[in-house]
Amino acid sequence: MRTGRRLGSWVVLAVALAGVVHAQTPRDRTSRRDRMRAEGARSSHLSQPPPTARPDGAPPVQPAPTPQTTPPEMSAETGRGVTERPQVELEIECAGQPWGRIVVELYPERTPVTVRNFLQYVDEGFYDGTIFHRVLPDFLIQGGGYVSLNEPKTAGSHPAIRNESRRGPKNTRGTVAMARKRDPHSAVSQFFINVADNEQLDFPKAGAYGYCVFGKVIDGLDVVDRIKNVPTQVSPEAQRRFDRYRALGETVTQVERSQPSNPPLIKKACRVLRPIPPPPVMPATPDAAVPALPAPTPGAPPVVPPPVPVETQPQFQDLPHDAPPPGEPLEPAG
Repeated sequence: MRTGRRLGSWVVLAVALAGVVHAQTPRDRTSRRDRMRAEGARSSHLSQPPPTARPDGAPPVQPAPTPQTTPPEMSAETGRGVTERPQVELEIECAGQPWGRIVVELYPERTPVTVRNFLQYVDEGFYDGTIFHRVLPDFLIQGGGYVSLNEPKTAGSHPAIRNESRRGPKNTRGTVAMARKRDPHSAVSQFFINVADNEQLDFPKAGAYGYCVFGKVIDGLDVVDRIKNVPTQVSPEAQRRFDRYRALGETVTQVERSQPSNPPLIKKACRVLRPIPPPPVMPATPDAAVPALPAPTPGAPPVVPPPVPVETQPQFQDLPHDAPPPGEPLEPAG
């Protein structure tokens, strides 16, 4: 009997304590939730910049919105930002007389492997002292591989590179392309300048791969025309090539007359270092750039100054490439 009374007392006490816990828990949760909301509001308030105080007691002026910058223009061909293209200068002379210079602008965004290969030869001085050993006045002028008519330059050459003609521009007049053999991936150091529109050298008319154009003459095209007009003769190599083609049964009408009697020389090849343009001059009067705020009116809403316009620099545009007319089916030799 006494044990039953004690057990009943413990049951009554447990029920009372459960009621107290059940009654206090929602209030504790509510108060905790309120404290979290208050802390969040306080932190967001502290993260905002304070408004500018006005000395005359007028309502504070809110800071002006930050102007948005214009992203750089993207190339439609590569999906990358178009930057300034590198340039190479070829100093030309013939028979000890200066003939002027040829400036070539390169296309690294379209033919990166070919441009990197060409600039490596330029930086190493490989082209210094080489000649234009092949001249065809209605086709091209070719150089970058011989120091004399009978002496090819092999010291300092690098392995052949991958053909990028499918990504490059067309072989039009004034463009610069890599010379190669019948193997499309055999270009090393020799290059040629088109003196006419040579559509037959482009992909796909030239086959699975064309002749890769990686730059264009932007200054000194008159020097190129002077080189193409030098007197030429039949070289022993051209005669052997003609005899080989005839023996193979290929249709060849005449032997190539492309060896210059007095070959023009590339005295120096180097990169063109262009100066950095100065920054734009800002107006001397600040009122001309930022309009003055009107005088505040007591009780009026705060005046927000207009954002200062941001001028964006014009981006470089790619050169258009016109479709060249058909040309003679000639092949640049390696």
